[in-house]
Amino acid sequence: LAQSMHELGVIYYTGELCDQGVPADAAIAVRWLCQAAEHGVPSSMYLLGECLLEGSGCAANEAAAFRWFEAAGELGHRGARQRILEVVRAQDGGTRQQQLYTAVAGRRGASWGTA
Repeated sequence: LAQSMHELGVIYYTGELCDQGVPADAAIAVRWLCQAAEHGVPSSMYLLGECLLEGSGCAANEAAAFRWFEAAGELGHRGARQRILEVVRAQDGGTRQQQLYTAVAGRRGASWGTA
């Protein structure tokens, strides 16, 4: 059922069924994505991270977003790994986001670059 939770989250997130009476609703999407993420769906972890980063349907929370990116990355989600790696590899001298990404990814993030 976890994949069904993910699909419902995506439907509400994208609004792809608006013409069939299911409006886009970021808050409902976040609830479904959170449930699916907690059940181990990497794509939900990634989308939940994006929502938390943007404050879409929930309060913005960078640290929580990066934790979900890391969890999805550990399960092999390439997009989540890329979100972390692009900041870890940045040469801008340690912005807040880079510090959060590095704290979350740690050694695992470094190993993703060689995988």
